[in-house]
Amino acid sequence: MKTSNIDPTSSNNEIKLIQNNIQIEQNQIFITQAPLAIAMFDLNMCYLAASQKWITDYHLEGKNIIGCSHYDLFPEIGEDWKLIHKNCLKGDVNKCDEAPFLRANGTIQWITWEVKPWYTQQQTIGGILMYTSDITDLKKNEQEKLRIEKILNQTNEVAKIGAWELDLITKVVKWSKTTKKIHEVESDFEPKLNTAINFIKKGPSRNLISKAIKKAINKGIGYDIEVELVTAKGNVLWARAIGQAEFIDGKCVKLFGVFQDIDLIKKAEEKLKSVLEITTNQNERLKNFANIVSHNLKSHTNNLDSVLNMFLEENNEFAKNEYLQLLQKAITNLAETISNLNEVVKMNNSIEKLETVNLHQVINNAISHVYQLSVIAKTKININVDPNISVLAIPAYADSIILNFITNGIKYRSTERSPFLNFTVEIINDYVVLNISDNGIGIDLQKNGSKLFGMYKTFTNNPEARGIGLFITKNQIEAIGGKVEVESKINVGTTFKVYFKNAQC
Repeated sequence: MKTSNIDPTSSNNEIKLIQNNIQIEQNQIFITQAPLAIAMFDLNMCYLAASQKWITDYHLEGKNIIGCSHYDLFPEIGEDWKLIHKNCLKGDVNKCDEAPFLRANGTIQWITWEVKPWYTQQQTIGGILMYTSDITDLKKNEQEKLRIEKILNQTNEVAKIGAWELDLITKVVKWSKTTKKIHEVESDFEPKLNTAINFIKKGPSRNLISKAIKKAINKGIGYDIEVELVTAKGNVLWARAIGQAEFIDGKCVKLFGVFQDIDLIKKAEEKLKSVLEITTNQNERLKNFANIVSHNLKSHTNNLDSVLNMFLEENNEFAKNEYLQLLQKAITNLAETISNLNEVVKMNNSIEKLETVNLHQVINNAISHVYQLSVIAKTKININVDPNISVLAIPAYADSIILNFITNGIKYRSTERSPFLNFTVEIINDYVVLNISDNGIGIDLQKNGSKLFGMYKTFTNNPEARGIGLFITKNQIEAIGGKVEVESKINVGTTFKVYFKNAQC
């Protein structure tokens, strides 16, 4: 610190000037070393001193600011601030707890400040002192907290979730705004400890929550239960009640948790349960009806076939009668249809447990059944399947599925090239996907894709086509938890992708 010697012969004005300079030097030293953001200005708003915190907060590092105008360093300072400075130079003191300040670079700085004049030894204003604090980070955190609280409040209102709290020391019960809405009480309603439970419907609900609260208080066991409320307006609704206990020194001092209005959910569940019961009963009746119809139709068809055969045996001269031949063909077709329907009914009624089957073995078994047919058709069958891969299926269904795709591949082969069938496998998520590819006549999926797996849907001129094989196969695949997809191009070939559940998953 500098010291100034005063000459006894100096005039009073000179002495006052020296004293003022000493005061300014002392203030400068104090301000420079202050841990807070403080700056000292003269009457022209030029810097006399500034603390390191001020320099840091206002990004003035590396600049020699002493003697510089505050307004030159910060040209963005508006007339409002200049008026504050002007009034302080006249003796006013200005304080503000928080205010945003738009900087020249476009950022917003939040500050709190106090601006007041400083006085000379002669009690005249020599300039102003500014104390500020950068509260930008604090303000951002506060705004983020408010934003999150707003989102939570909005979320709670949408989800109809309200908070509650019971202080067991003061016996004070607190409900949030949403909790009051759930109970249909006024916003200024104050719940009481001994009456709050009266909102819970008497009977099972009140008994359930009473036991849950006792366990929470005595043993610290939280609860998550569904109870019926009777609101202040007399409406009965379902609510989810969640509670936790807070202990101090082994003693429960507080219960807190949430209420959620689940009335619509519970009513929807009840409605869905009712619909499921009705649907289950209807399905059961339909199954019984299908079994009865298929059994009776089969009996009547057999009777018709027997009567016609007996008639023809006794009347050989009618064997070539055109109408009787048509009748015989109709009876045969009807018998085949009923047989197919019986197969579908049995499949839909099947409750067989899925078993682990070796896919490679199933393919080989199916090929052995149609070996002679493949030889006659000169169709080469290639198997590129890991012998260790197993899938979950009903064995009879697995055999039928593979066999049907092989016979289809042979039946719809192309006469323009040497026919083949390729079996490959890929693993997709929890499925073993069996790809069965041929180079046959192909399928116009754009035209026939929607009816490909339909019952009695045919889309070729092949006289052997009945339109039942793929229908049954698709149902069998779905019955064992799988699915089937198809890719095909006319005169190029077809690939069926059969999704089996992976036995290793």
